Amino acid sequence: MKVIFLDIDGVMNNELLLEYRGWEAIGEVQLDLLKEIIEATNAQIVLSSTWGLDGRNRKIVEERLATRGMNLLDQTIVMMPKKMSMSVIRSDEICEWLSRHPEVEHFAVLDDNTDAGYGIESHFFKTQFEEGLTRTITNQVIVHLNKGNA
Repeated sequence: MKVIFLDIDGVMNNELLLEYRGWEAIGEVQLDLLKEIIEATNAQIVLSSTWGLDGRNRKIVEERLATRGMNLLDQTIVMMPKKMSMSVIRSDEICEWLSRHPEVEHFAVLDDNTDAGYGIESHFFKTQFEEGLTRTITNQVIVHLNKGNA
């Protein structure tokens, strides 16, 4: 199985969309690019965003994905730090999810926050908050997820 760990802000939207359409914005261009990745790789989507913390926000994501025939497989859990002086980074939450799903053969992380790639850099595709998901990153993710496929 192939999985895309998907952040929302800075990936499925960008600075301009958020400014003009508000915090619930998910871009049409970004949805089309994500759909292209899904169609080219047969990957499943796991939400790794704080949007998964709130039922209303998760529903927005699910509804917007559904407009392109996509759906969420799951979401990562939010891990709490063991000590107050520590923080949990997003890659820890991704690795925790992967530890419970040994059937995953290939994965990619789409996020605008560098901590999502810590320790899993070869699977990390950093977007920019100003742009969100781009054609270049889309192409890179497709190649990455299809490595080893004939």
